[in-house]
Amino acid sequence: MSAEFPSMIPYYLVAGFVGWVTYEWYLFTSARNKLSAIPTVGSDSFIVAYISAWKYVFSGRKMVQEGYEKYPNGIFKVPSLETPSRWIVVVNGQKLIQEIKDGHDNIFSATEHFNDILQIRHIWGAEEASKDQYHVHSIANGLTRNLTARFPDIIDEVEQSFTDEIPISDEWVTYQVQKAIAPVTCRTANRLFVGMPLCRDQEYLDIQQNFAVSLMVSVTIVNLVPDFMKPIVGKLVTTFPKTIKKVIRIMKPMLEHRLQMEEEHGKRWDGRPNDMISWLLDHAPPEYRTVEDLATRILVINFAAIHTTTMTVTNAVFDLILHPEYIEPLRQEIGELVDTYGWTKEAASKMCKLDSFLKESSRVGGIASISMARKIMEDYTFSNGVTVPAGASVSAAAHPIHQDPTVYSDASTFDGFRFSEKRKNGSDEYQQFKHQLITPTNDYLLFGWGRHACPGRFFAVNEAKCMVAHLILTYDIKLPPDAPPPTHTWFGSQRLPSSASIMFRKRQR
Repeated sequence: MSAEFPSMIPYYLVAGFVGWVTYEWYLFTSARNKLSAIPTVGSDSFIVAYISAWKYVFSGRKMVQEGYEKYPNGIFKVPSLETPSRWIVVVNGQKLIQEIKDGHDNIFSATEHFNDILQIRHIWGAEEASKDQYHVHSIANGLTRNLTARFPDIIDEVEQSFTDEIPISDEWVTYQVQKAIAPVTCRTANRLFVGMPLCRDQEYLDIQQNFAVSLMVSVTIVNLVPDFMKPIVGKLVTTFPKTIKKVIRIMKPMLEHRLQMEEEHGKRWDGRPNDMISWLLDHAPPEYRTVEDLATRILVINFAAIHTTTMTVTNAVFDLILHPEYIEPLRQEIGELVDTYGWTKEAASKMCKLDSFLKESSRVGGIASISMARKIMEDYTFSNGVTVPAGASVSAAAHPIHQDPTVYSDASTFDGFRFSEKRKNGSDEYQQFKHQLITPTNDYLLFGWGRHACPGRFFAVNEAKCMVAHLILTYDIKLPPDAPPPTHTWFGSQRLPSSASIMFRKRQR
């Protein structure tokens, strides 16, 4: 090495920094010019827009709300660090949102958006990004259609996991809610995904719970670096190869047995488990019938299943704390239906007040400020004349709609039975269906809307209802002495789970 090399390091660093800034300026300017007809929340200038993009990290919900109010029934953009174009285009108004819903996948691609936003090519690998998404059909068909048959298992796992995570006690005991709820969600989901005894294997559960956190950390890091560095940085920060090796090691004996039985006997062999592995095999093309692919699909499905349901239940528990007047009416409804129908899907489907409470909790608190995210695959002109260029990320404003007083009367007020009253007063069967939590509509976008609405929402809603119903019937809850009311924070477009704790004891009456 030349003796002059150490003294040149500062110059190399400066040159590298200048090159990176120049590259980012070029990408920014190119994207901005293509999006120049769309108004901006934040700034259009290079330096200030970069600052605005960091502001979006910590105030994304407020920026989306600002755009929603400034450009009603229109389109705006916000600077963002999480998309390749460094912008997110946000659509307002039911007519324009309908266009996203009805848009063809060749123009509005949900798959390509998530490949970009989750950096699938750089963190999971290019092969994963190009795979057939057949597991979506396994969720929409197998999981949803078997909810009634598997409902006793859901109830059993909810009851047992709550007993393990929050042991029933006559004394008040304090628990951090999100940390107590997440294992219940994970165990209950995996009772249907992989069955007993694996759904109670602590190593397996830890992997499934922790992967989502490690993945999002990796995604955030890769999103911050220039495109030409993403392949290198992705390999350095990804935990996917290590994680999937662990999952394969744990699941390999089971999966090899299942594949062998399918090979020898087809789909109707005696004792074939009614679980996600079988539902995957029902739809898997021949090239994906491998241990490695099945284990990866189970990891992906867990990633999608755990976070949203945990957030929904955690938020509902905090809303019960903040609005304790709802506990007794909910206890009465749940208790009467369980006495009449037992712990069945039929009983859960008739819990209109509980369903309404969960829906209102998600409406008021929110889980994401935007929804229905898509990547524009070719230039598209909306009906208002605004053209969004290929490569841009487009989403619908969600949380602002849920807070809009022209859409929901007294929208800022928590009304736990808002939707059950609408169902009770509904004039037809459609009105009864429209106001359920599982039903995406153009004014309730928790699960998206249209054919790309969350395929697992039927299971997620029933799991959440069982968890909250069991909690209400089993425990009394209250805030610890002198503890402030639970609050929540946002990161980018996503609401983060609160770290607040509450006190539990065995129900006294």
